[in-house]
Amino acid sequence: MEITCTDGKMRIRKTSLGGWSEEELRTVDHPGQVLREIIDENRTPELPGIPTFTGVRSADLEQSYEKAEAKLNEIEKILKTGEKMEFPPIQLKTEIKPQFSEEKYEKMVEKAKHYIREGDIFQVVLSNPMRAKAEESLFDTYRVLRTHNPSPYMLYFSSDDIESAHAVAYAKKIVPQMDKDEIVVITLSGRGDKDCAAIARYRGENIHE
Repeated sequence: MEITCTDGKMRIRKTSLGGWSEEELRTVDHPGQVLREIIDENRTPELPGIPTFTGVRSADLEQSYEKAEAKLNEIEKILKTGEKMEFPPIQLKTEIKPQFSEEKYEKMVEKAKHYIREGDIFQVVLSNPMRAKAEESLFDTYRVLRTHNPSPYMLYFSSDDIESAHAVAYAKKIVPQMDKDEIVVITLSGRGDKDCAAIARYRGENIHE
């Protein structure tokens, strides 16, 4: 399933083995509610004695395993003997510019420092995306990211409408988990033996932090 939303126009495409099998267009005020409905419709049932995530119907377990194994073998064959794809290098059509001006970004930093001093937060990552219009493929950009900023959480995504390359940084901590109605969140760089509010106050008062 692929879901995209631009300017309130949401497109939901469902797939089958032969390709796209169904497409639905919706006009929405905010995609969040629709996403929650889709998640609820596809939520894995909780069965006694079975792990939370099963992913397949029990009757299809053997068939699904064999299908997954065949797919992995196919991917391995492509990697070893497949024809190498050539991607046209990206061509910038406009100058690369930051999303926020220096003045606006500095105001964001000052606001973040205020929240730290107040003890509301003890860490924040502020970004200032660089934007430009371009043509051709981002795949070489992904290769550069993979070489110069390697991360276990990297992805290259391409569809009929969208192409993106990402290198995501994430501390080697436990990923946030949801168990029924409880969410367990481990802070990226918190110290387990200290109270988070105390850390926030310390960082707010210490100029080096």
